Amino acid sequence: MKTQDSSQPKVWVSGAAGLIGNCLIQSAPTELPGHHVMRLVRNADGVLPETTLALDLTNFAAVRRAFQEPRPQLVIHCAAMSRSPLCQSQPQEARRANVDATQNLADLAA
Repeated sequence: MKTQDSSQPKVWVSGAAGLIGNCLIQSAPTELPGHHVMRLVRNADGVLPETTLALDLTNFAAVRRAFQEPRPQLVIHCAAMSRSPLCQSQPQEARRANVDATQNLADLAA
């Protein structure tokens, strides 16, 4: 993805390293021309491109801070804890990632 002007409307795509999020990132230049699309990823090693933001969506304070400067105009939330055995063995973490993080993003976007 090419470098984009920071004055363009900002879009967050969470779960950008996953199947659906990555597909959306790949189609963004065609489907969202004139938008600054940010890839949100949970973990990142090394230097990140300017269009990528490493952000743990379960760290609600960090998400609130990141949401402020500059505020995204659109959030496409694709991140999830999706492996059933892991969700079953870690139900509290699954709820925090799949329900609470989603609620936090929805509240911020409202």
